[in-house]
Amino acid sequence: MTELKRTLIETYLPVDEISKEAKKEKTGRAPTFEMHFWWTRKPLITARAAVLGSMLPADFDSQEFKKLLGLEHVKTTGKRAHNYDIHAERLEQLKLDYKKVWCKAPTIVDPFAGGGSIPFEAMRVGVDAVANDYNPLAHLIQRATIEYPMKYGKKLLNDVKDGLEWIFLETKNEMEQYYPQHDGKDVSAYIWAWSVKCPKCGLDTPLVGQWWLFKKADKNNAKKVDDNIFINPTVENQKILLEIKTGDCLIEGTCSDATGKCLNPDCGVTISRESMMYQADELPGAFQSWKDYRDYLIESSPMEEAHRERLKKRFSKQPEVDSIHRQQCRQVLLCDYENNLPVNTQAMKKEELRAKWWNVL
Repeated sequence: MTELKRTLIETYLPVDEISKEAKKEKTGRAPTFEMHFWWTRKPLITARAAVLGSMLPADFDSQEFKKLLGLEHVKTTGKRAHNYDIHAERLEQLKLDYKKVWCKAPTIVDPFAGGGSIPFEAMRVGVDAVANDYNPLAHLIQRATIEYPMKYGKKLLNDVKDGLEWIFLETKNEMEQYYPQHDGKDVSAYIWAWSVKCPKCGLDTPLVGQWWLFKKADKNNAKKVDDNIFINPTVENQKILLEIKTGDCLIEGTCSDATGKCLNPDCGVTISRESMMYQADELPGAFQSWKDYRDYLIESSPMEEAHRERLKKRFSKQPEVDSIHRQQCRQVLLCDYENNLPVNTQAMKKEELRAKWWNVL
């Protein structure tokens, strides 16, 4: 009967040291991880530990094992363990150690290899690897990580570099009109916001929850005002000017609780949710059609019953098509039919509101 030989991973594994290094590797990210995003990438040091530990004999020197994992490399250079490459001569010696357990250099098979950490490290420690995954994207990542570099060599690197530079230049030429320079300099980042027209003064107001760009606190959770960075908006001649400032931001946002607020300090009108939805040309999620939304607006409006029935009768004579239903919603929501200004029900008195509904009829 053949005696089963135990492997190193069955008797020894420096779990604490591997875990600490794996955590740091995940933070710094190995180069192979940058090729394409993939979920739950396994740290390379854990893959190497599993592969080596499964092939080496149980009596293999523990300190030499740590060296092969790259843990000594971390202490001497300060670089991550995955940067440590085992020399070709040492790999040939390791193959002899593999044979003590497996009679020959084994082949590592990973049928669910994901991003390919295990087969990648198997090849780095001198053995063949077979990898696959039922997700085609994962399989493509594996081939680009393991197979293509060996098959095409440096030519692949040059071809990919040239291709990416071409894509970058073409994209720049096509998109730079939408991302202009500021004061002759490239912009690090653009911040976008939806904007709506104020129903009173007509100012296009950006919907912003808060104006902070960076807000810092010390260990005692006390604000360091000088380090804070925020956008300071001002309105001049119906135009919004944005300036980056440091210090304590006392300006409130323009959007909260599904309502907006005009940024013009001389106006400050509350912009209703209905008005914002109308301007966005979006049907509220609770409704299946503009007809349903129209019926809801009619029934929930503060108009008197006689006015409500008159409006229903008027709409019943119009074509039953979606575009007409949306226009009917508009008529219900707008207090000034000629100028198309949205109603601000929160700021209007009951008598004024009834008069506005009467004008719609």
